[in-house]
Amino acid sequence: MRAHLVRFVLSVLAVTLGVAFVTGAFAFRSMLSSTFDDIIATTLVGDAYVRGSEPAPDAPTQGGSGSTGFGSPRTPIPLDLVDDVQAVDGVARAAADVAGTVVLVGADGTAVITTGPRARPSP
Repeated sequence: MRAHLVRFVLSVLAVTLGVAFVTGAFAFRSMLSSTFDDIIATTLVGDAYVRGSEPAPDAPTQGGSGSTGFGSPRTPIPLDLVDDVQAVDGVARAAADVAGTVVLVGADGTAVITTGPRARPSP
């Protein structure tokens, strides 16, 4: 070791940095995972959700655009069903929720696209 002290010190430093990097990566992953779990836990606060019984005819695959986080989109149910759900014994509160894709249409009848860079008006 005395003959190659610099090599030994650099090897110990490399191993130390490698272990520190792996430990940091695992800690970062754990922090991100717990943050994501906390976000989901505070978003889905209901004990039960009512949705259509059949998949929507033009439903995108799970995770695609229009996905609500409850699996694939289902056929719509009437909003006034909330009154029937509220009348069930043991239901403290029922709330209607509408989710889906919305397309804004400008005064000229064209879709307003909000993603991407700003478009310059044509001369």
